Amino acid sequence: MGLKDLLGLKESDEKKLREGLAQLRALNDHLSSTYSLRSDLRDLTDNRHTVSSLLQGELDKIKAHQQSLINKTNELSQLKAKLDESLIAIEKIQSVLANDENGSSIYSRISVHDKFHRTLILSGFCLLKIAKISLNSSFFPKPIKR
Repeated sequence: MGLKDLLGLKESDEKKLREGLAQLRALNDHLSSTYSLRSDLRDLTDNRHTVSSLLQGELDKIKAHQQSLINKTNELSQLKAKLDESLIAIEKIQSVLANDENGSSIYSRISVHDKFHRTLILSGFCLLKIAKISLNSSFFPKPIKR
């Protein structure tokens, strides 16, 4: 039982109806694929924005960590320079204590009382230098200002 018997159509009308249905089916398939493609493109665009914002957040974290490392490197360089200064001062003190060509130290010609005072003063200066380095270092917490 065909469309001709069901609807009571002529053979030519049935043929036109079948062609119209075929065209309608083709148009439906075309429109379905177009809207499906549009939906897929919309999803891709939304996902692109999401990934972009996630990557930007990670990039900001990396830049902040990089800046932190640069700051720490600068602090360590300053601390190294101060330690180098301290080493030079220690070498000067050692040269004063070293023996001269005759085997006697310049330091040995100074009285015990003077030696005591010099040692006391030098140790005080060394302690002050160490305290200054320690207080300026970021490795120790800063005092809370009230």
